[in-house]
Amino acid sequence: MSDQQAAEIIIEVNDFGGVYANVPETMAKEKYSEAYLKTLLKKADCFGITFEESVHDEINELISSAQSGRVKIGNKEDAVVDVLIPYDKLTAKLSISTARGGKQAGVQEIMAALGSRNVDLSLVKKKRIVGLILQGRCSEAGSLVEVEIAKGYPPQHGQDTRFESLQGEISERLPSESRDGSLEYRDLEELLSVEEGIQLMRMIPATEPKKGINVIGEEIEAKEGSVHEFSAGDGVAICSKNPNVLISNMKGQILS
Repeated sequence: MSDQQAAEIIIEVNDFGGVYANVPETMAKEKYSEAYLKTLLKKADCFGITFEESVHDEINELISSAQSGRVKIGNKEDAVVDVLIPYDKLTAKLSISTARGGKQAGVQEIMAALGSRNVDLSLVKKKRIVGLILQGRCSEAGSLVEVEIAKGYPPQHGQDTRFESLQGEISERLPSESRDGSLEYRDLEELLSVEEGIQLMRMIPATEPKKGINVIGEEIEAKEGSVHEFSAGDGVAICSKNPNVLISNMKGQILS
């Protein structure tokens, strides 16, 4: 082995992810640089680990004094997967803090994270898992990538019974002012008159409530709508052909 080959820093990783630089005593001072160290770390599959500026000082000191030594650079950190679920549990967001020289997140890690939060897998958008993994592997070491991974269904509360006038709104009636300044109330008696058999009002029945489901598979109760029925009286009747329609059963005036 030549001296040139021997005078290289060797990167060592222990069983606990600790990363060290083994500096030979014959290492040339002009050969060492930050870029040189990053290249070695990349070759050792440790690219992206964080380390203090003091690491360079320690290595340079060994090289300058022509001493061999072992310098702790830092630690490999695996990617961290997290599942974020808000208070209402209607959505789930998946996040990956990308690896710093350690193991990148894959399907196995993501499925384990979803399982730990009891996410209902039938609600998971599985294509987004693949997309997030690829995004994480293309992102800078230690960066955060995230995506909404699942979405539940909110409850659909029942709507109250509604009534719709089929004769339009009767305009607001105000008393007119007479010449002497007094108010004339006789105009208020001028009410709309209809023929027998005219449709007056339509009832729109209350709708059925529909339960929702959150991202961990729990049902969300829905509220019942208020149910009301037609109350036929003098001059009006429920249509025999359509029980949701109220008709006039005699000629007369519509009271507002």
